[in-house]
Amino acid sequence: MRLVSENTPEEVLLKPLPAFVQTRPEDVFGSLACDGASKSLADMDAGVLAEAERRVGGPEEYKQDAGR
Repeated sequence: MRLVSENTPEEVLLKPLPAFVQTRPEDVFGSLACDGASKSLADMDAGVLAEAERRVGGPEEYKQDAGR
């Protein structure tokens, strides 16, 4: 963590420098654009489950690995 010091009449303050460059919403909202229809929560849940099964190999393997 990097710090910046600020002198005040009473003390010296140490403040952390921001980890990221400050951005404005209009600078980053463009990355949120989507050409398709919005996904439902059920669609998102199914996508997360499908990716978990792809990474682990399926529900049975996941149940076995979960006990570790």
